[in-house]
Amino acid sequence: MEVESRVHLYGHSSEVTSLHVCKPYSILISVSRDGTCILWDLNRLCYVQSLTGHKSPVTAVSASETTGDIATVCDSVGGGSDLRLWTVNGDLIGHVHCREIICSVAFSNQPEGVSVNVITGGLENGVVRLWSTWDLKPVREITFPKSNKPIISLTYSCDGHHLYTANSEGTVMAWCRRDQQRMKLPMFYSFLSSYAAS
Repeated sequence: MEVESRVHLYGHSSEVTSLHVCKPYSILISVSRDGTCILWDLNRLCYVQSLTGHKSPVTAVSASETTGDIATVCDSVGGGSDLRLWTVNGDLIGHVHCREIICSVAFSNQPEGVSVNVITGGLENGVVRLWSTWDLKPVREITFPKSNKPIISLTYSCDGHHLYTANSEGTVMAWCRRDQQRMKLPMFYSFLSSYAAS
């Protein structure tokens, strides 16, 4: 299979730190160390708009497949991270400061009107924090007692029943609600995790 470049998308003046495709809304979102966040049209492969106001490098991005809302994470001047929530049209809904550095971010994907979706952040201290998409208030924290390594990536299963996290040590974990555990902890390890060996 041969692969070739169809088009170059220009807009950032520094390193691109993260990309996110939101297929239901046909957008690609790119963020950069220069503080820019750009929305691109996937059908026409062109610039749509920029989400402005980040005063520091934007390090993570995600979009809701149900609403199109966008979450961006940037470094905070006083330490930690700032989490911002935007509409797909580029309006800032709100923002919240997190004392810890947010390394990764994702949206839950339950049908709107049935449940309240959350923005999930993987923190540098190994904690996963959930914020309500309605008011950005913390909903809960998920911790893994054996590790405090940064959560560098996270995503939800297609049905939204499982949250998968990966830390900087090579450990991948699957999380679900207690009532869905079915007597076993849904967890697995990948790569050369020290936990798998013990």
